[in-house]
Amino acid sequence: MQDPCGLPTDSPKAQTERKPDELTLRDAIFARRAEELAESSAAESQNTEALEALVFELGRELYALPANQVHEVRPLTLLTNLPGTPAFLASVSLGDAFTAAVNTFIQNPDKTSKLPGASYYMFFTGLMFVTAILFIVVAYFYKERTFLQDERGDASSVDA
Repeated sequence: MQDPCGLPTDSPKAQTERKPDELTLRDAIFARRAEELAESSAAESQNTEALEALVFELGRELYALPANQVHEVRPLTLLTNLPGTPAFLASVSLGDAFTAAVNTFIQNPDKTSKLPGASYYMFFTGLMFVTAILFIVVAYFYKERTFLQDERGDASSVDA
């Protein structure tokens, strides 16, 4: 069997036992291919025209849109409340605000994170663990109360 360069493919043991002229030929083929790719990319970069684009930052990411696809740019106005939105969504937005605050706090001056890779996720995993432990403690000491109302409308509290 032969590889794309026309050289025989052998077992790993046979590849380490190749003759020096086979290795030299293979290296020469790879070097020539690298030069051809470098020349073609250099030629492409000289022939390209400048592209006008609208560049904007959303969060920590940079985006660009071709200028011919942008009709107008408007300033952000006040947002309208969505009627009938459940109250628990406020806690979701509070969590998002907390995450944004943490991201701002852990950002280096060059806009990289102080917690790269998995340490970022381990931070929030640890935070969730601490929150779960606090919830267990609060739930243990929580006293349930039931409110009963009689026919006259008087409310009385009954501890469970």
